[in-house]
Amino acid sequence: MSSKYNLFVLFCREGSFDIQNFSISYDKSSWYEYFKCGVQGIRDKYPDIKLKGIKVLIDGTIPRSAGLSSSSALVVCAALTTAMNNGINISKVDISIIFISYYFILYL
Repeated sequence: MSSKYNLFVLFCREGSFDIQNFSISYDKSSWYEYFKCGVQGIRDKYPDIKLKGIKVLIDGTIPRSAGLSSSSALVVCAALTTAMNNGINISKVDISIIFISYYFILYL
């Protein structure tokens, strides 16, 4: 079973990272780093679960960099996708805590 996350975003660049061993870049924030924040939140909340990789296609109607929370949506999307892919039943409150904890690390 692969531990690699393959990300495919329409009209944007492709990327991949190993879910067991990655870091978040705090320099110039990009969509890629926001997605990793959500994955990191699940990884930290459930350290005893060896997370499985997944192929992800991200598409949506929220304009990028328009002040409409597209980056917030990516953090939540990544956390929910990672949880569901690994059979983790997570509450809305826990998703909110992950969002608050990991979204803002890109801005501190």
